[in-house]
Formats: sequence, structure tokens, C-alpha cells
Amino acid sequence: MNSRIALAHLVPVLSLLAACGTITPAQVAADITPAELLSVEARYERVSDGRVVGTEMLPTRGATRRNLSRDLRVRLSVVAADGQSGVASIRLAQPEAIWNCITPGSNVAQQRRLTLDGRSDAEQSGTAPAGMLLIRAALFTLDPFPSSSLRLVCGSAQDASELTLRATVDVSNGKGLVSNSGAYEFIFVGRPATLPAAAAGGFCGSAIEGRLFACPEGLECFPRQSTTCSGWWIFRSCERIETIDWFCQ
Repeated sequence: MNSRIALAHLVPVLSLLAACGTITPAQVAADITPAELLSVEARYERVSDGRVVGTEMLPTRGATRRNLSRDLRVRLSVVAADGQSGVASIRLAQPEAIWNCITPGSNVAQQRRLTLDGRSDAEQSGTAPAGMLLIRAALFTLDPFPSSSLRLVCGSAQDASELTLRATVDVSNGKGLVSNSGAYEFIFVGRPATLPAAAAGGFCGSAIEGRLFACPEGLECFPRQSTTCSGWWIFRSCERIETIDWFCQ
């Protein structure tokens, strides 16, 4: 009884293995449909210790995930199939990360953009299976942050905005037809600036450079103000002057 059950489970696998080498030129020529994207799985892995903190199946139409910790990397596992001409490749179309760097106290944001490698981990390492496979799987490791412990994408004295990691899955079959998923967006939380400390009354920034130093608790970084008056009686006028440099006060 057990052997019959085991054989029943093996039949689909054996049938698949037998079919893997049966793609003929006539089948490729007759193929008019692109490959089918079967599944997209996201695994969230903590960089500091390699622990997987979450796994989910994503819809092939695309999805957005917000408020991800900057200590996470995303691993996308993609499976596609084509019963006629086979699956030639699975890649990410123009994967990129976008964020802003802002100097504290300044209204100017510098937009940054990073283009990631759209090839799978196996393709980058040269271990991806060659040929046209009836079913092909691919794993992509997405990590836009540097490998240092702080994982800074802006200067330490700058505020880093949310970072949006965006990618679309492209599947090519043996006929050269391409099918696409919807867009996947992974949005990582922002990071405030890490500023060196300034003393009470000390210099902390400027109108040109923005806030450069952190003030002691209870004090704010502002320009110093003074009032200069001239004239007499009804002809007297006063002017408020602000310093370009800012101080903790």
C-alpha cells in the first residue's frame, strides 16, 4: 500500500522530468503565447543575524509593502512555466531604489537613485540552468543599502527619507515572447541625521549649510537676532538683523 502511494506521488514528477527534454523546433515555432508567471514569494531577512522575519506570497499583479526596517533585505523567489517553448529566463526589469537626502534645517532635498542588477542570484554567479525549461525558478536578493552596520545611503549629518525599492518581473520564453508582472514596491522607513553635539550657545549650523550639530536638550538651533535703530522721535526706525550662522539657544 505504501509503495503504491509513493509511486502515485512520483508519477507527476517523472512525467515532468520526461517532458523536460521533449521541446521540439515545431513546438517553439507554434508557440504564440508568453510564459505563465506562477508565483512570487517575498522573504524578509534581517541583515544583522540572517534571520528570516517574514514570508508571504505576493500577487502577480504587483504589490506595495511599507514601513520595512532598514535592517532588512528582500529575497524574491519567482516561478514561471511554459509548456510549449519553455522558459528561457526570469529577470527583474529595471530594478531601482529612490530616496532623498536632506540637510537638517534646509528645504533642499537631493534625490538619489540606485540601479540594481536585474539578473537572478544564480545568473550572476554563473550557476543558472541553461536551455529552455518547462518550469524555471529564480531567486533575487534585493538590498539597496551598503553592507556597513549603519547602512547609510546619505551622509550621517543628513536626514534620509523613505527609500522605495521598485521592480517588475519579466519572463521570456523560448520563442522570445515576454510576460510581465505588475510593479512591486518595498518602502523602507526613513532615518534621521546623526549629528555631532554642540554646546549651549555654540555654533550649530548656518543659513547656507543647514543644521550641522545637535543642540543640548531644551535648546534649539536658530540664528542670533539683534535690533538696530536710527533717527529720533517720529523719524526713528528700527531694523532686525539675523546672523547667517546659527547657535544653540
